[in-house]
Amino acid sequence: PPRAAAAEAEEEGGGEGGRRVRGKEKHGLQHEAMLEVLRALPPGSMLGSGFVYVELGAGKGGLSAAIGQAAPGAAFVLLDWAKPVAAHDAVLRERHSTIRYKIDLRHLWLRGVPGLWGGGRQGAEGGAEGGGGGGGRGGGGEGGASHLAGEGSGGRRRVAVAKHLCGAATD
Repeated sequence: PPRAAAAEAEEEGGGEGGRRVRGKEKHGLQHEAMLEVLRALPPGSMLGSGFVYVELGAGKGGLSAAIGQAAPGAAFVLLDWAKPVAAHDAVLRERHSTIRYKIDLRHLWLRGVPGLWGGGRQGAEGGAEGGGGGGGRGGGGEGGASHLAGEGSGGRRRVAVAKHLCGAATD
């Protein structure tokens, strides 16, 4: 099982080079384990092209990239307080409708994230870098949001995913 493999990968190695490879392997195993959970649910309930995946605490966006491989045509909203240098955003944008918002999750109001609810609502208290809209304090997002959710109630279904959240993000 993926959990056992992740534990083994964490115990292996040593030295500077071993940690870097081990970390990538560990994240890959975590992503695969989460995909297995999504695949185990009733068909079409949580994995497919008709969804907008909201990754909370997205970091580099590796989980979204893994879901994107399993769900062609899906859309992604990545939320985190910072954007790491080696993020997966460019690849995600080539293949999927994707936007990233730089926001501290304790200030997040999902109803205010443009593109998630149709009609282009504003105000994720972080806005969008690169012309995606929004406003308020804290940075912004990259990409355009108007095409993510579709129009009205017939738009895409939304699924929030996260590998790890702690502190005020869980309140």
